[in-house]
Amino acid sequence: MGLLRLEQARPGMQLTSDVVDRNGQLLAKAGNELTEKELRLFKIWGVQGVNVAGDDDANQQLQNTAQDSVIEPRHAAAARELFRHCDLDHPVVALLLEECARRIAGGGKHAT
Repeated sequence: MGLLRLEQARPGMQLTSDVVDRNGQLLAKAGNELTEKELRLFKIWGVQGVNVAGDDDANQQLQNTAQDSVIEPRHAAAARELFRHCDLDHPVVALLLEECARRIAGGGKHAT
């Protein structure tokens, strides 16, 4: 399935890579099945996304659901300016960039 935003991850999904916090501390090992407790822990530690196993069709459906609102180019450009010193190809940075653009588009309100 690949990288999922944390809010898309569900208990029972199998991790395909280790999950670490911002400081590199291991939170869960690759191969573990996600639990409710781990998902809460990841949220507390600021984890934005996880890599999980699964079929690509389900992944595409989840990504389409996540992209239900169109981000205007000016909002995307404003977010890219804020992330100008970051590696935009990194999956977690890409998720943060997308969320930032959504918040800019929504006037700073938290996306749901």
